[in-house]
Amino acid sequence: MLFRLFVLAAIACTPIASTTAATSEPPRDPAPHALFDREFQYSLREFPEYATFLGVDSYNDRLRERSPEAVARRRAHVAATLADLAVFDPANLPSQDRVSLAMMTDDLRRANALNAL
Repeated sequence: MLFRLFVLAAIACTPIASTTAATSEPPRDPAPHALFDREFQYSLREFPEYATFLGVDSYNDRLRERSPEAVARRRAHVAATLADLAVFDPANLPSQDRVSLAMMTDDLRRANALNAL
């Protein structure tokens, strides 16, 4: 969950890059950013305590659903998101997006390993 905060911070800092670095990197692709945003919104919905921690008030009246169906749904979502991330070639992404992609992939792989237990 903490990686999402890092991803959000990384996305927010993207425009700070110098113009010389921007010319030598691949152009910004909106597709990974759409995926990062989708997953951030998903984490707020699925883990409302996390949303409250971040100060997103629209989920304050909820708690994480812990039913077997919800757990199975989240496990399936992790596997599907890993497949979605595998589509992106890091070599074709700017350095900040490569970092965000690597962090999200690592976090989901660890979640997937924990889910196997």
